[in-house]
Amino acid sequence: RLLPQYDPDIVVVAFLPNDLFTNTPINGQPTSSAVRLPTVGRMWDSTVSNLHVIDLTKRLLMLNDWLYARLYLITARGQYFRLPPNDLLKGQIDVTKSLLAYALRVCQERRVQFVVLSIPQQFQVLVKGRLYRLDGIDVDLIDSVFGDFAAAMDFHWIPVLPGLVAHYRGYREDLYYRLDGHLNNLGNSVVADYFSSQFMKLLVQKQESPQ
Repeated sequence: RLLPQYDPDIVVVAFLPNDLFTNTPINGQPTSSAVRLPTVGRMWDSTVSNLHVIDLTKRLLMLNDWLYARLYLITARGQYFRLPPNDLLKGQIDVTKSLLAYALRVCQERRVQFVVLSIPQQFQVLVKGRLYRLDGIDVDLIDSVFGDFAAAMDFHWIPVLPGLVAHYRGYREDLYYRLDGHLNNLGNSVVADYFSSQFMKLLVQKQESPQ
């Protein structure tokens, strides 16, 4: 619908791990495995969250990187990165691959380059940035699966995890809001800088490639 309006040279789609569990097939019918997952900030019982002491305890716990990582794993979102992947994750990976393949095909029909920007969860940055060892957990799992898929299908998958991890290791500055897991101003800036550097390489390659 949008391609004819803008006639772009390149289409960039932003992707986050939680997209796996909200994506539905192209026909619009939700799969039986599709579920609504809570954010990390909502993992606590809402009936007591209004008590100041509980709220303060929650905030203090989430300020600690190790405790944040452990708390993340007790939520439904922990299954994003568990090995081996369960049936739910496998099913949603297949759904997402079909959506990406469809988007790629639409772009190819118009000779438009297709790029996916992969933005990680705060959990991934903390675990990899602090070099934590968590049994049965691979924070690179999603990027690995879809990076291989992108290579096989001939489109670009750009994971921002390395850029965010490098910054966190170097400066120990929060790149996300701790309670809701969204990127803060600094995190958005790091994502933009890292993506622009990778994106420029694609533009150079496009200009140098034969038409």
